[in-house]
Amino acid sequence: TGGATGGTSGGDLSLRTDQAAAEPSITPSATASSTNAVVLPTLMDEVPVDRSLPVNHSVPPSTPQEPYTSDVEHLASPQTLSAPPPEQNSRSDSYAGLNYAGDVAMGGIAAYVAPDQVEEEAIEALGVVTETQLEEEEKLKKRRFLIRGIGLFLLLLVVIIIPVAVTVPNSEPIVTLVEVSEAPSQAPSAAPTSDTFSELVSAVKDVYGDNKSELFSEAFSDSQSPQYRAAIWAADVAPVESTERMISRYALATFYFALNGDDWDKCGRGSTDCDLSEEWLTAENECDWYAVECRDPVNGDYTVEEIRFRPYGIQSTNMRGTLPFDVSLLSSLTVFIISREPISGPFPDWSTLTTLEHVLLNKNELEGSFPAYILEQNPSLRILHLSGNFFEGPLPVFPVSDTLQDLRIDNNNFTGSIVSDISNLLTIKSLYLDNNELSGEVPEALYDLTDLTTLRLGNNTGLAGIVSTNIGKLSNLIRFNAANTSMGGALPEELFLLTELKTLNLGVGSFAGPLPESFSNLINLEAAILHTNSFTGTIPSGFANLAMLETLELHGNDLTGTVPTELCGRRGEAFNDLKTLTVDDSVACDCCTPVETQE
Repeated sequence: TGGATGGTSGGDLSLRTDQAAAEPSITPSATASSTNAVVLPTLMDEVPVDRSLPVNHSVPPSTPQEPYTSDVEHLASPQTLSAPPPEQNSRSDSYAGLNYAGDVAMGGIAAYVAPDQVEEEAIEALGVVTETQLEEEEKLKKRRFLIRGIGLFLLLLVVIIIPVAVTVPNSEPIVTLVEVSEAPSQAPSAAPTSDTFSELVSAVKDVYGDNKSELFSEAFSDSQSPQYRAAIWAADVAPVESTERMISRYALATFYFALNGDDWDKCGRGSTDCDLSEEWLTAENECDWYAVECRDPVNGDYTVEEIRFRPYGIQSTNMRGTLPFDVSLLSSLTVFIISREPISGPFPDWSTLTTLEHVLLNKNELEGSFPAYILEQNPSLRILHLSGNFFEGPLPVFPVSDTLQDLRIDNNNFTGSIVSDISNLLTIKSLYLDNNELSGEVPEALYDLTDLTTLRLGNNTGLAGIVSTNIGKLSNLIRFNAANTSMGGALPEELFLLTELKTLNLGVGSFAGPLPESFSNLINLEAAILHTNSFTGTIPSGFANLAMLETLELHGNDLTGTVPTELCGRRGEAFNDLKTLTVDDSVACDCCTPVETQE
């Protein structure tokens, strides 16, 4: 076998074993009686053979060889054989373990007959693989493939699904299924650690307190809850060293998940309408996030003070969901503003917050009773807007407040009467109670709110009573609306002492009596909406002296006479001109606006 396998390194016969396996030149010998005859073509005419010597074609491996070319093309094998140089004619008794059988007359072909005992060696030398070997190799391949498949499956099982058992102190163990999809980060973060998660959840549980233990258990028994997802993010995706700051980041993340932050039109994760530094739930400082403002660091910790989401342009941010209790964990929060969003559900119990100053949640879809604790627990509260929601039930008992200046709870479903303790709002300037279902008489205590600049009671059809003479105490009043109520009676003379008044809306009511000439005292009056009442008499000429008056609606009354010429002289479309003037057909007017146009 040495000559057959070593031909490529320089032997008497150069046999290309790479082609031997594909096209071995093996045929039965014509002269050999053994079935193991192997016929190899040799150019005998070019190589002198001494037939008296034993046949052995051993050639030193280092002897250079010339390529062999057969004269008989139809007998040529793909294998390349080289003849020994002319000067080397010595031969030993055997060549590569093959016995010489003699020359075959055709084409100078020499036949070598391999003995039986070297059959397997000859097959190996020629690169021929037996059927048994093929079967064994095939079985080996299958075993390797199966082992590799099992190993890959186990590897994926370990990497993708990692159950982490977390035990919260004094509670049942929690199993965290970490979802990679919920934890993208725009900056490097620490590797997830169940210890940090456990510490955070324990701290959150302490803040919830015993009276919120059921709420806590409900939140953290669901791995898809906003609280659970927020804890994973704050503890394992973007942790910080300070526990207080980690709780703040957890509270913000809960707010984000509860209001479907990934769907926000502005500054959710991956948002195209946001600077990268303002994108929520990055590992950057949370004080840089859109709508979040912080106080300067104290002892290295950032303190979240404001969350201000305002509609940009005419579009909302596309927030959806319910406000979470966990916002109350931002213990230094002073400003919370979200308006014109489809936020629904009851208002959460934020009674632990005591630092709120501005809360604006107008034009959402919040429901439930009035969150009185906001008034009770926040002594520095100055503005509370809950307009345009679905709050219902009676108005609260108003606590004494010397800070609240703006209370707007209009366009809800509040019922019952206006309680007399509303006078406890000592510094109130704007009071919006309109467009509810309030009833009963307006209490005299309302007129004790001497700082009022805006008082809106309109569109409460059950609201009754008169305009008290005590209205004269509201010397700072600029806007007064009691339209579409059951209030009525004569207008008190004290009303015309309110020289700062710009808007007086008493339309669609039960007011009666003559219109007094004292209207001329309201020198800043811009709009007097008095239609659809029971006023009688003629139109006072004093209206013509109101230089700021632009709207005067008097139709739907029992007025008579003629519109004063001086009043028609103020008609026009320029600034401070009287743009709207309406009366009934019972009043002669050549300059009035048709009522149909107004409707």
